[in-house]
Amino acid sequence: MDRSELDALRARNIALTEQVKRLIRTEQRLYRAQRGAAVQLQRIEALSEFAHEMVGVTDDEAVLHRGIDLLRSLFSYQQGVAFLAAADGAMVPVAVSAAPGCAERSEERLADRRPVVVDRDALPLGPAVLDLEQGSGPCPWRPLHERTEELFSPDDPATAERASSLLALPLRRERLLGAVLLRRLGRDQSLVEALPGPSDTAFLRLVTRHLESAVESAQMAGRIRTILEQLPGGVVVQQGGRVVFANRTVASMFGFGSPDEMVGAEVADLIHPDQRTEVAEYGAALLEGGQPIRTLERALVKRDGTRFAAETVAMPIVFDRAPAVMVIVEDLTERRSLRTQLAQAERLATGGALAAGVAHEINNPLAYVMLNLDALAREAGASGPAALRLQEARDGARRIRDIVRDLRTFARDEEEKAEAVDVPRVLDKVLAMAAQEMRYRARVVRDFGDGAVARAREGRLAQVFLNLVVNAAQAIEEGDVAGNEVRVSCRREGDEVVVQIADTGHGIPASDLPHVFQPFFSTKPRGVGSGLGLSISRNIVEGFGGRIAVDSAVGGGTRFTVRLPADDATARERAAAPAARARGGRRILVVDDEPRLCSVIADSLTDRHEVVTAVSGAAARQRLAAERFDVILCDVMMPGESGMDLHEWTVRTRPELAPRFVFMTGGTFTPRARDFLASVPNHCLDKPFDQDALERAIEAVLER
Repeated sequence: MDRSELDALRARNIALTEQVKRLIRTEQRLYRAQRGAAVQLQRIEALSEFAHEMVGVTDDEAVLHRGIDLLRSLFSYQQGVAFLAAADGAMVPVAVSAAPGCAERSEERLADRRPVVVDRDALPLGPAVLDLEQGSGPCPWRPLHERTEELFSPDDPATAERASSLLALPLRRERLLGAVLLRRLGRDQSLVEALPGPSDTAFLRLVTRHLESAVESAQMAGRIRTILEQLPGGVVVQQGGRVVFANRTVASMFGFGSPDEMVGAEVADLIHPDQRTEVAEYGAALLEGGQPIRTLERALVKRDGTRFAAETVAMPIVFDRAPAVMVIVEDLTERRSLRTQLAQAERLATGGALAAGVAHEINNPLAYVMLNLDALAREAGASGPAALRLQEARDGARRIRDIVRDLRTFARDEEEKAEAVDVPRVLDKVLAMAAQEMRYRARVVRDFGDGAVARAREGRLAQVFLNLVVNAAQAIEEGDVAGNEVRVSCRREGDEVVVQIADTGHGIPASDLPHVFQPFFSTKPRGVGSGLGLSISRNIVEGFGGRIAVDSAVGGGTRFTVRLPADDATARERAAAPAARARGGRRILVVDDEPRLCSVIADSLTDRHEVVTAVSGAAARQRLAAERFDVILCDVMMPGESGMDLHEWTVRTRPELAPRFVFMTGGTFTPRARDFLASVPNHCLDKPFDQDALERAIEAVLER
């Protein structure tokens, strides 16, 4: 083989060697690419699994803890800390993760969630890989890195291993959410190769986006869950026929001690057997999208088996990464009870208006009956059969008057100013009205002291006492009158009038005592009472500047104590004072649309006064325009021109006569009449009145 052939062979060998080298390099590049692709695929799969796990998670700290674990597994960092941004922008450490042997006491130290102040605007927008040994120090990250070092510092500083690399991921959406920091310790070459490089920037951005989305979703879900837990309406979520979420309201509604007790309960057990199939079919149709969302009334069952009606709205949702049905539940018991109470209140209001009207119609004829009886009694003298019969008739008329006045006391809506009220007299009225309720239950014991005059309104006070007396009676079973009593006491204590109503009934449990004055709370059986009486009574008493309290023990009876501001005036003495004989020789105008009443009043006064009558407001106005009167007895309610209209005209045209009006009323059952009488200082006679009351009213005007 000559030299030229050797050179050619050598050239071919060189070319072949180069080709082999190129093939080896290509194979190496393919291997690295394949290995890189496998690593990237592994990372993508891990990230995908993370994203799937985070769906429905409501704890942002749990999201960050899982995120640290993910990053450490992908890039071989030994330590990691997650921070959440506080409302003031400071960063609070909330989660730590470390490789075996690198945790130190970080979990324990994490309990001290001391915030770290950072310059949020200086933090990079994207992830950063920093070599701490190159001296390029992580300036914007230094405060967070120092806090990370504190969390992972060993107890013996001499054993501390210096961090060589830092991975920092800022978490931002529309605002700064937080940050994740991971540290590598030492310079192990195998770990160095596993650290992220420039080609991993895109993947790190993807991880950051997933973390940001998961944290924000968890925070939003947490806020929604908190709202659902605090809602006054009941909210329950069910999956696969079991309760997986319940708020406090719905747990209490069904008789569970807490939401946790209700979670896991069979949904079928909470529904009345008659509706279980229907509810199950409707829920399945909702999940399939074949049913509109509707408001439906359901028969539900409490934990103890009690049935109740509820209004429900069910809707399909995703809960903990699975289809579920959320149901909003409203117990209809209270709403129906309220409707019943409102209907009852309307009936009472209608009855009150009717009672006031009836009382007005009775009072007018009763007024002239009583005045005529008084006149006949004076003519008959003080002895003899006729006098005795007349006295019986007068007593009967007064009895009718008292009954009608009692009826008016409870029928009228009193918005007038407070006045001196003879409390024992009110209690006597109340006990008379409640006598039938007491008759077969208990003895009534009265203990009334002197000077018990309160600053209040008689009607309102009677409403309070009647409620307390009836409650006392209903707390005692029928059949043992001699063995039970209702004791009603009244006395003056300093600046207060103290009324106590005590019974020997079954008493009130200690657990119920704090609630007895709450609206709709009742210890009575269902259907007995409204649960509003004590609440209204407290409002009335406090409206007078008083107080009401209760003492009770099961089996030991109950005692209500009412304290009212005392009035210095002595209403009882005023009412019992003998009538002064009105001085004679005066001109008196009597104005009333009831001619007989005008006639009787005139007859009773003619022997001492000059009396003129008018049966309408218009006729009285003509008299007042041309004549002078010393006293004007005027009915308040008259057809056409009322006594109020006549008084207003007098104030404008003859103001000197306005103080001489004495108003007569058979019942002020209109707001205008009540407001009018509360605004004028003139004396008012409640029909029916007797001769003594009439004389006192006239004398009061003449003494001015």
